[in-house]
Amino acid sequence: MGNNNSEEHKEKESSKTVFFRIALLGVLTIATIVLLNGNGHVPEGGQEGQESHDIQNANPFEGLFLEAKAAYVYDIAEDRVYFTKNETAQLPLASLTKVMTALVASELISDNTPITLTEESVAIEGDSGLKPGERWTFRKLLDYTLLVSSNDGAHAIAGVAGAFVLAEDENSNPHARFIARMNQKAHELGLTQSFFINESGLDVSTAVSGGYGSAKDMGTLTAFTVKRPEILEATSYSALHFISEDAFTYGATNTNAAIGKIPGIIASKTGFTDLAGGNIVVVFNAGINHPVVAVVLGSSYEGRFNDIEKLVRASLKRIAQ
Repeated sequence: MGNNNSEEHKEKESSKTVFFRIALLGVLTIATIVLLNGNGHVPEGGQEGQESHDIQNANPFEGLFLEAKAAYVYDIAEDRVYFTKNETAQLPLASLTKVMTALVASELISDNTPITLTEESVAIEGDSGLKPGERWTFRKLLDYTLLVSSNDGAHAIAGVAGAFVLAEDENSNPHARFIARMNQKAHELGLTQSFFINESGLDVSTAVSGGYGSAKDMGTLTAFTVKRPEILEATSYSALHFISEDAFTYGATNTNAAIGKIPGIIASKTGFTDLAGGNIVVVFNAGINHPVVAVVLGSSYEGRFNDIEKLVRASLKRIAQ
């Protein structure tokens, strides 16, 4: 503050000098309060305990550090946005693409639609243990695919569901028709930064991702998808067991390493590729019938889990205020 309160002055001061110093100290004290208040507003009344009240009601998102390039938190129940960071930036989605795959496929085929794994599907990058010629029902295979983020399963689902998509050229590739429907759905939902090249989100090359979108788009997409809770229900579990129609048994562990740290989890999906970095979207209940969606894009493999935990904790504090 520029005064020398820590120094002792041995010389005797006149009463006028003392009065002047006391008055100056009072002015400086008021100025300090104004500066600390940040907006030039002195707390009303200046009652003792006001500072504590302000701290309790401070925005828990203030000063929040995230590794992520982009993030978005949306209270579905209250139709309120709590936090944004580069929320409209178009970024690689990696396996968050599978949320759209699940939504579109669920609109095209029924739970009991039979799906047989082809050699082509099993050859897709990323081994989730599925076998060529193995038979599943759609619902089981979708649950397994989402939980372990199986690229093989996503490819098989897209091939079967794509056969149900009407097209001018009935001889066109079912996968191409399915991807076209994914992009059509993105347009219908107003996902202005989203488009899809494949059903899994796998990088197409070192420069091109399998899907693109913004944190806001992924929040909107996931909020829409959980209106049909059965689509993403499996992703609320840390692990599940599956039995295919050929009696092969699979133990499936959720790729969301933070799932046990998110209270009231409703749905989640992870994604990671060289181009995308670490992505994650979760929907959780902040209270009875109070779903909130949080999205992280462009973090690191481990950092995405730290980022999402921070956003969930801040959201719960914000809603409790």
